[in-house]
Amino acid sequence: MNKNPGSGCWPAPRTRPTGCLAAGHQLEEEAGVGASSSVEKLAAAEARKLSQAAKQAQKRLKRAGIEARKQERLRKKSVAQLTQAGYPIPPELADPITDPEAGSKSQYESASEGGRGSGRGSESEWE
Repeated sequence: MNKNPGSGCWPAPRTRPTGCLAAGHQLEEEAGVGASSSVEKLAAAEARKLSQAAKQAQKRLKRAGIEARKQERLRKKSVAQLTQAGYPIPPELADPITDPEAGSKSQYESASEGGRGSGRGSESEWE
């Protein structure tokens, strides 16, 4: 039966019922409220927190990779300008900036992309 006699079980036109499925029947979920639902809520909240932490870590790693690639482009540009002008390359520009995202990829992804990128690196050495 409907717990709130004044609420009525019939919804307003073009809306969904919230309190019951039909006149005089409660939703089964309302009858099953107890300790198990609070445990489920805690487990869901914990899973949500873990998922959010993982997503945040992935976003940070991606952002760090973007910044590293940007810095590497600037380093290459500086090295090219210094080389073209005939100046020696300082030691801090001699070492390439590694991409933190590149180390975290799976073996399949790195193997499939390894063939494409190997040609570009050898071209920059000859310039």
